[in-house]
Amino acid sequence: MQLGRYTATINGTMVSSNLPQPFVGIKPSTSDILRLEEALKSLPGADISGGDVSHYFSDGLYARKLCIPAGSAIVGKIHLNGQINFLMKGTIRVTTDDGVVEMSAPQIVVTGPGTKRAGYAITDVEWVTVSATEETEVDKVEATIIADSFEDPRLIDKLEALCLGAQ
Repeated sequence: MQLGRYTATINGTMVSSNLPQPFVGIKPSTSDILRLEEALKSLPGADISGGDVSHYFSDGLYARKLCIPAGSAIVGKIHLNGQINFLMKGTIRVTTDDGVVEMSAPQIVVTGPGTKRAGYAITDVEWVTVSATEETEVDKVEATIIADSFEDPRLIDKLEALCLGAQ
């Protein structure tokens, strides 16, 4: 059996590997996504390249465009705030609150705080995430919009405030 090329982005680092096609036809939990991330990080001989990312800034907004090659698995970061995502090109299977969904461009996906996704690019994909921030340096942006973990106090405070507001 010939396996394709699969990659994953973990904490901003692109990791290449040779994994079987992940999470097709199932609804992975957050712990499943974290296990996938750890498995990718532990692969021997992983190619760490940083990925094909472009950054854009305008009037309190930050956009990050990620180009994902066909046959790639990807694990995203944990976002502290809601954001708007644009699938600009290609077809991808991606985890959502409703399970794994196959999307083809163009699509718009709105997500809330605490979101961490995994995906599998069926074709070459361009995915853009837009977040609100006044920061204009990528390192500072990441520090303000990305949680260190699901136990990050900034995320816990945000989720508790949302739950209290819903009552």
